[in-house]
Amino acid sequence: MTTRLRRHVEALDTFWADYLRTLCQASPAAAPVGPQLDLLFGNLTRHEVEPSPRLPLTIRCSDCRNNRGARRDSVCSTHVGAVRGTLEARQGVPLEVDYEPSEEGSCRMIVAIAGTRDGRPVVALAQRADHVALGSDGLAHWADDRRAGVRVPITPLSWAILQAAAQPISVAAAAARLGVEAGAVAQVLDQLHRCGWVRTTFEPDSPTS
Repeated sequence: MTTRLRRHVEALDTFWADYLRTLCQASPAAAPVGPQLDLLFGNLTRHEVEPSPRLPLTIRCSDCRNNRGARRDSVCSTHVGAVRGTLEARQGVPLEVDYEPSEEGSCRMIVAIAGTRDGRPVVALAQRADHVALGSDGLAHWADDRRAGVRVPITPLSWAILQAAAQPISVAAAAARLGVEAGAVAQVLDQLHRCGWVRTTFEPDSPTS
């Protein structure tokens, strides 16, 4: 593949990943299943998703209309980008896809959590949304959602996590600061994220995350 064509293919991948990620962000988080992916671009191919409780996972494509005769790299790149963007929106983590085409018509995508260019893994950082303010009288704790115009009573742990998330913080760092188990912090952050009270970014892992 020429350098010019490779750049074109990579640009298609990125465009469709960004587009499908935005389109699917309203969907609840869920594990990917083949029939959902089959609908992308009008049943271009059939997707067999390897059952796995965690990433990386393998997706096999078969009966692809683009793989009948001369396979076009631009169509494959568009398809890979669409799959990546859809799964990023559904899983809530940045992903990378290692695509392995096959002349026999059964291609493979290996989906994993994205890393940095120098090989370091990325870590999720939670930060309290700007429209959320915290209050406490020493006995009760609450959050003021200025966007919705409501005051909501919250648990002491939720209040402490939101307080810690005034700046971006990882689950591990928040757990260490508050002296609680990381699983409990992650569960609360998932709930806060669904409420729209925290936003998540992904940065290279470091000892200070």
